[in-house]
Amino acid sequence: MKTKSKKRNLLKVFLMALLNLVLLVAALYAGVRLYLKNVEFPRPPKVNERKKHIACIGDSITYGAGVLGKRRTSTYPVYLQGLV
Repeated sequence: MKTKSKKRNLLKVFLMALLNLVLLVAALYAGVRLYLKNVEFPRPPKVNERKKHIACIGDSITYGAGVLGKRRTSTYPVYLQGLV
């Protein structure tokens, strides 16, 4: 009888640990998604329809690798905008 009780308790502990792990992974996933949405990929600026626009297509250098937090002032497209 005691072995069944021990097995049942061990199963409960295992299932609770598994549930906690799943909840932790879900919370971390949601946190990372919020971080990427708000910091790494900010919303594009509003576009003035009357101006001409030039698209800058490229890789991380064009996007501004290494200038996190200064992308609105220190990237290649910003410098190009100043020239136009």
